Amino acid sequence: MSFSDVKKEIFEAAVASGKNTFSEKAFNQLTSAMVNEMGYQATIATSKKGDETEVIEPVKEFRKAVIGGIAKSAGADDAEVNELIDNYTFSPNTPWYPIVSEAITNSLEAKKAFTMLPKSDMNCTLKIVEKEEHVNMVGKPGTPEKDKKPVLYGRFRKIVSTSTCPDGLKKTQ
Repeated sequence: MSFSDVKKEIFEAAVASGKNTFSEKAFNQLTSAMVNEMGYQATIATSKKGDETEVIEPVKEFRKAVIGGIAKSAGADDAEVNELIDNYTFSPNTPWYPIVSEAITNSLEAKKAFTMLPKSDMNCTLKIVEKEEHVNMVGKPGTPEKDKKPVLYGRFRKIVSTSTCPDGLKKTQ
């Protein structure tokens, strides 16, 4: 199944269920479909305004580096390497999620922000912030303040996303 078909199927299932919750299975299926699509291209913004773009081929680069690198290390000749790069198919059950999640988490833990590839209509950066121990007064919506219960939150880490409107989409009124 093509990447666009898998993406459409996942989208339609989410719309039909009324839920847009995370699914590791769907993430793995979508990622496998993407890395199996040799012609996959992404358009990224190359200017702050988002009005200049570039088409990149992340799948081609990934397959050449990963599949080609492994094949060469295993002693395959150039013809065999190219055959594997072009034709190897990742299973829809390939466990992409744990490695992608850990790669992003470890980068954030190293105090490095994680910035998504910029798009003409989207900028997004993730960071980890540490929250100190604190007490929140908790109750159902509309509960009077005097009836709320104190809940102690221990020290924890929180991922914060910053997503701003690209400059090219801002219009002065």
